[in-house]
Amino acid sequence: MFDLLFLVFFTNIFFSANSPPSINGPNNIVVTVDTEAIVHVTAYDNDNDTFKLRAYGLPGNALVTYGNDFVTVRWRVLSSEKVSCVIKVQAAPFR
Repeated sequence: MFDLLFLVFFTNIFFSANSPPSINGPNNIVVTVDTEAIVHVTAYDNDNDTFKLRAYGLPGNALVTYGNDFVTVRWRVLSSEKVSCVIKVQAAPFR
């Protein structure tokens, strides 16, 4: 087994009086070689502002499913090499 680091954070170029989206998901997961890993991250904005989630730094065989308020990443773990992935929440306006 080995650790897989998921960094989940919020970015926005412009400052506003609104609060950032709430983000729910794991920071770290431990996976076993030759198993399927699944990571699900959700976000919610109390101000009903538009945002999008994006995943970066994923293994090459990862399958990513995006929804309006979630991202799910699943892949077959093929090696014990450490992987660092980022799930990014960006508020509108998007650039």
